[in-house]
Amino acid sequence: MANQPDSNNDDIFAPLPSTTDETRSGTPPPLYEPPLYDPQKPKKQGPNILFIVIGSILGAICLCGICLVAVTSGVLIAAGPAIGTVVHDPTFQAASSTVQSGLSNLSNLEDIPDTLPENAETKGKISSSEPQTGTLPLGQQAVWTYNGRSGETLTIRVTSKNGLPMIGLYDTDGKLLKKTTLDIKNGNKPTSQSFDYKFTADGTYSVLLGGIANNYTLEVVSGNN
Repeated sequence: MANQPDSNNDDIFAPLPSTTDETRSGTPPPLYEPPLYDPQKPKKQGPNILFIVIGSILGAICLCGICLVAVTSGVLIAAGPAIGTVVHDPTFQAASSTVQSGLSNLSNLEDIPDTLPENAETKGKISSSEPQTGTLPLGQQAVWTYNGRSGETLTIRVTSKNGLPMIGLYDTDGKLLKKTTLDIKNGNKPTSQSFDYKFTADGTYSVLLGGIANNYTLEVVSGNN
């Protein structure tokens, strides 16, 4: 009878013994240990969601702006002939001239000019102790002439109800000699203004009324009377 293999012997098909460190050294490998947390080490961050939202909003605004420009340009191009017709319309031009004239007149409220204005309404001659009355429209100016004599002292006075009158005196060449001032910003809102002036030569002088003068009374009084 053939000899039977010893049951205690290893199977020839069994895997070979491991050659790891455990087998060689006889000690098991160390267990996995996670890395320690370092608070000074910067963390890896993904894209900031706030930046993404802001970028999306800005992109939408830019796109809408481009569309608005395109639409506006198209509207202007389409409406070009109609705009040209309105601009050249006589009624529109008359209204535009009226507005420009009104703006120009409003500048007269600021102060009495240094030279006699050419567009002031001529009222004729004024004599001593002969008051002139009337109403001065907003932004308009009125002028009277006075025959002055050398050495004569003239008092010019204006009063107005619910108004802000200003007066100025000009020589024969239209150059300002004296005026009253009005400082609306500081609350100086008189309804009466006056000043005295002594003539140094004979001639025809001009008295200018400006500002706002509702129901005004303008009077000159000569000191030689």
